[in-house]
Amino acid sequence: MTYKITEWLERYEVNSKGQPARTGDELRAKPLDYIRQKANGRKQGEGYRRLLNVAGRENAMQVFGIFLKCLEIAGDAKRGERGILPPIPELSFLIDVPESQVKNAIEVMIKLNWISENAGNSPQILAAYITKPNPTEHNITEQNQTAGNLAEIKTNNPQEGFPQKIGVGVVSSSETILELDLKVAKSRIECTQELGKLFEFNRKEANTFAKIMKYLSEQCQSKSLKLSIFSDVVKWAKIAKTSTATNKKGLLVQKIKQQTGYAGNGMLL
Repeated sequence: MTYKITEWLERYEVNSKGQPARTGDELRAKPLDYIRQKANGRKQGEGYRRLLNVAGRENAMQVFGIFLKCLEIAGDAKRGERGILPPIPELSFLIDVPESQVKNAIEVMIKLNWISENAGNSPQILAAYITKPNPTEHNITEQNQTAGNLAEIKTNNPQEGFPQKIGVGVVSSSETILELDLKVAKSRIECTQELGKLFEFNRKEANTFAKIMKYLSEQCQSKSLKLSIFSDVVKWAKIAKTSTATNKKGLLVQKIKQQTGYAGNGMLL
C-alpha cells in the first residue's frame, strides 16, 4: 500500500520558477530542493493541537518528525510523480526508523488527514531522476557485456568503472596513503561483485553505479567516509532486493544518497 500527501499541490508544490504553484502553472520538472512548510513560530496551529490530541504528547514529536521526512521523500521525485509515499517497509528503510514507529505514525497521519491511502497506480517515486550522462565521460568499450555481470564491465578509464584488478587511484609517496588506496580498491571491488550477484544491470545502470563507487572511493580516500560504507551498501542492497518496491535499484540509490551525500548524475532506471 502506498500513500499520498493530502493537498500536495496546494500546500507543497512549486512551479518552474521555484514559486508556490498556482492553477495553470508549469510545475518544476526536477525533484524539489526544499519543501514549503508553514512557519507558525510561537503560535500553535489547529493541526499541531490535533496532533497532540490524537498521537498523545509522548508520541507527537515522533509522528511529526516522521511526517516531515515523508514530505522530503514525497518531494524527491520528478514532475507529476511527487506527493506519493512508498509502502511502510520501504519508508522505514529510507528513513532508518523501526517499521513499528513508521506504522504508528502512518496511522496517526491518516486520522489527522495529513495523508491518505493511495488507491491509484503509484509512480516509481524512488527512482533516481537524473539527466542523461555525457557519452564521452564514460565511454564503455564492451558493447555486448552480460548485464548481470556487473564486475566485468570495462571502461576506458578503470577508475571510472568497475575495475577487474585492484588499482590505486592516486599513487602517493606515503606508504600509509598507498595502503589506504589499496584497501579502498579492494573494498570497492568486493562491493561491486556482491551487487552483481544481487542485481542485473544494463549498461546505463552500471554506468550510474560506477559513478557511485568512484564517489565512495574518493570519500574513503579523503577519510570523509569509513571503509565500512562498502559493506553498508551491500547490506542496503540486500534489504532493497527483498523489499516489495517496484524499483529496487532505485530504492538502493536513494538510500546511498541519503546516507553518503552522493548527488552525482547518471542514467538509472
